[in-house]
Amino acid sequence: MDGTNKKGVGSAITTSVQPNAIGNAGEVDITSKNLFLTNGAFISSSTLDEGNAGSVTVRVSDSIQLSGVSSN
Repeated sequence: MDGTNKKGVGSAITTSVQPNAIGNAGEVDITSKNLFLTNGAFISSSTLDEGNAGSVTVRVSDSIQLSGVSSN
């Protein structure tokens, strides 16, 4: 995944409990040979109201590259 859109929002894989919601966020489970998150891209799990964030599991057999930040 790479970069951000024109509004500065990063490319993302996310799960969350939104405001005014009750419940648990789902899980993110990634299995890959390579994983590249660059230029503001991210993976997250969060809660903004009542509930638990889900787990994030990453299984990579070869390489992970995390680099760069959003220019915004």
